[in-house]
Amino acid sequence: MSAKTPGKAKTLELSAPQRLDEQHDLSNFDCAENSINEYLFNKAHKAQAAKHAVVHVVCLKDTQKVMGYCTVSILAKQWDPPPCQSIHSMKDSPIFTRDMPASFPAPACRSSP
Repeated sequence: MSAKTPGKAKTLELSAPQRLDEQHDLSNFDCAENSINEYLFNKAHKAQAAKHAVVHVVCLKDTQKVMGYCTVSILAKQWDPPPCQSIHSMKDSPIFTRDMPASFPAPACRSSP
């Protein structure tokens, strides 16, 4: 048994992605995931101001009401390079080489233990 919906669903028109700024209205944003909501409300502006992230939002067309966002962040932890043998075994891996220009320098590596 299926219930009929009363009328057609309304299409939401969204803006093109734009960089988050203080004029954007975050008050109605809720994606039902607390950690994602909290990042936008409490950390996104600070991370962007500190140049740790770039946050882009999409809004309802012709408004500043944020309907969605994405963040590109830098990696904050410095990792020790793997031993040379690990790098040499990965060099032909599609994950390691994907999107790297041919002139990309060889990664640094530490001596094997």
